[in-house]
Amino acid sequence: MIPREKIDEIIERVSIVEVISGYLPLKKRGANYVALCPFHAEKTPSFTVNEDKKLFYCFGCHTGGSVITFLMRQEGLGFTDAVRTLARRYGIELKEYRSPENRQREELFKALLLSEHFFCGMLKSREGLRAREYLKARGLTEDVIEQFRIGYAPAGAERLCEYLRKNGINPATFERTGFIRKRDRGHYSIFVNRIIFPIKDVRGRTVGFGGRVLDGGEPKYLNSSDSEVFKKGSILYGLWQAKESIRKKDRALVVEGYFDLISLHMAGITEAVATMGTALTQNHIRTLRSYTTRIYTLFDGDEAGRKAALRGLATFLDEEVIPRVVLIDGTDPDEFVRKNGASALLKKVEQGVELFDFYLAELKKHHPTDSAEGKMRYLKEVLPYLKTLRDPVRREHYASQVAFVLGVSPQAVMDAMKEKAPRKEKKERRPAFDLTELTILKVVLRNPHLYDTRVEEALERFKDPFLKGVAEVVKKGFNGRTVREVLSLAELTEDDRIKAFITETVLKEEDGFIEKPERMLQDSVDKIMRRDIMRPSLNPSVIELVKRLEESGREEMAKEILQRLGIRKEQLERGH
Repeated sequence: MIPREKIDEIIERVSIVEVISGYLPLKKRGANYVALCPFHAEKTPSFTVNEDKKLFYCFGCHTGGSVITFLMRQEGLGFTDAVRTLARRYGIELKEYRSPENRQREELFKALLLSEHFFCGMLKSREGLRAREYLKARGLTEDVIEQFRIGYAPAGAERLCEYLRKNGINPATFERTGFIRKRDRGHYSIFVNRIIFPIKDVRGRTVGFGGRVLDGGEPKYLNSSDSEVFKKGSILYGLWQAKESIRKKDRALVVEGYFDLISLHMAGITEAVATMGTALTQNHIRTLRSYTTRIYTLFDGDEAGRKAALRGLATFLDEEVIPRVVLIDGTDPDEFVRKNGASALLKKVEQGVELFDFYLAELKKHHPTDSAEGKMRYLKEVLPYLKTLRDPVRREHYASQVAFVLGVSPQAVMDAMKEKAPRKEKKERRPAFDLTELTILKVVLRNPHLYDTRVEEALERFKDPFLKGVAEVVKKGFNGRTVREVLSLAELTEDDRIKAFITETVLKEEDGFIEKPERMLQDSVDKIMRRDIMRPSLNPSVIELVKRLEESGREEMAKEILQRLGIRKEQLERGH
């Protein structure tokens, strides 16, 4: 557990602009810095960073918080890991209590790192000769082998477990690694006689492994199972090595396999990542989108490659990202770049077509449009995707292309879309808060010096469920804090809505809501106190009458009686 004072110190000392500018191209705008939000798709910057107030906030998706919250969201870290990362980066000493859960997690990461050391050591040993020869035949240099920490899992499934045990790893940790199993005679590794590829998270920590068989057995490739630190649908192989290049070049090349990626990196194409043989998931796309929106997917040009390219269409459209498809006829990216060089591959990349264009071309192959029935089938297939496009310019552009293919007017396609109009995502409606309670919170969050015991008593009397939750966070550690320190209050909760409410309230200081804070706070506190005194009492006969009306199905009449008496339904349920 990290002391509250250290969290405050980190938020105060760390430059939030400096940290976030390492991920996003921030532009100065008045007292703030702005950028396109990395957490949702947008065309106009609504992501705002304020150095003086030490916070960020997106007015589009309502995500906000301190530099700690940003690092948690951007790098997928837990709270403690984010604090530790910032403390190390800025030379802030941390004295923390390590909970049993933290110690178990640290031992898991230690076991994974020791496993990597074991595999790398075995590759360099006499037993690893055949594996080294195989890698050399694939064109891998010693430098790239070391850069990606490639190793070898020898015969003898128990040997890794013995190594871990000798290095102090508790056998209870073995099964949590995702690649060690238990049987009657003890534990064993699923990796035997395989080339090993350590899989890193964005912080460079080893979280899992992939293995390529050497003797022609099956399966050819094998990966760690999902674990508490490794999720195949969220982690991209090579992103740890590629992320700086992706930011610098503002593009990401996505390949399928380990060797595809390594060959591209050896050729100087260091902005490549790999999906480890799976289709791109929503989490993969969101991860990449935090670095760039220019995504190129590279596939073999055969039928299987074309189908693989189309598998991600719906997911990309949901995330409002349109990648480019790069098809490499007759071979995979690994073989192509080794035979033809980086410049030939990059030329292919530049010739890549937008995924939606590719989809329309493939669709026409399977649905000839030389008859009315064929045109209807084609239109029926494409309409769901067209209506998914939220950008009206892009939607109209592709509607025109569909019209050209079908030999009809663009208006005919637009009319067909209107029959089942694409639903725009409704912005989440903000609930109508109790104005008096809202005023108290806004005043004290912006003017912490006005917080006193009378305000605290008013907070305890809040009725609005959400604002009551905010009030509980405020009461935990508010008294005597400065405006900047108020931001650390957001870190006391895991509720993203409360976190966003606090950061938005502090950031929107000039929203015209509060002109005379002392007077407004006093009046609002008075109203809360009077509210409890003046609450209408409920006659038992009224309660009985309303209940009978509701039981007999006459809810509207019961509701009208309550309205006339000025009684809320919640009061009735509480019986006062």
